[in-house]
Amino acid sequence: VSCKDQDPNLKEILVDLGKAANETFLAYHPPHVSTFYSDSSGSANDLHTASPSKGQIAKFINLSPNPVKVYWTFRKEEVYIAVLDPFGSTSTATYVHHRFVLLNEGSQIHEWRIVPGQALYAYDPIETGALHPDDLKPDQIELYYLQKDNLKFAKQYKAA
Repeated sequence: VSCKDQDPNLKEILVDLGKAANETFLAYHPPHVSTFYSDSSGSANDLHTASPSKGQIAKFINLSPNPVKVYWTFRKEEVYIAVLDPFGSTSTATYVHHRFVLLNEGSQIHEWRIVPGQALYAYDPIETGALHPDDLKPDQIELYYLQKDNLKFAKQYKAA
């Protein structure tokens, strides 16, 4: 795509993943909703109102070499959401203050509470001290750091 054909809402951001050289990424910055309409009366500005829904997305990332199960807890009941494969992820719709737990072989190993404005939630057994990096095989180390880079990128993308 030539520069003249590039969407003007794509902005370059410099991404630092802790490697020798930083990378440049084109991030989409959505324009105000009124720019999508040809109505010159200004009524398009009224379209950008607060939604009555307080729902949001949550993406859960498993940085362990073991599959784990995600459950939503509701009134002391655990509702199954998904299996997170080793170094895998899943997403679900949720609300602020919802509580999710991770189970490994029936035992709770982690929990998250959904907070406003946060969509990514990672279980990292190395950071919690439940696992040592030397316990991972070379291919698992590669997957681990790939997900860590993904989390670093997400933080920088959101800040851009």
